[in-house]
Amino acid sequence: MYLGKGGGIIRKMKCPERRCKKRACDIGETSSGWIIVSLKCPNCGRVIKVYWKPKGKR
Repeated sequence: MYLGKGGGIIRKMKCPERRCKKRACDIGETSSGWIIVSLKCPNCGRVIKVYWKPKGKR
């Protein structure tokens, strides 16, 4: 997974279901403080990125 310049993967999250245990999503952070979650949309099946900027970070 490529998060762009200055970004990196913080954690690869796995499905908690005992039979599955496959990768569910990746969580990363950019150098500017944005949190990026990459996951597969349950509706369309495409891999999407969700961006979030915590209020405490500038």
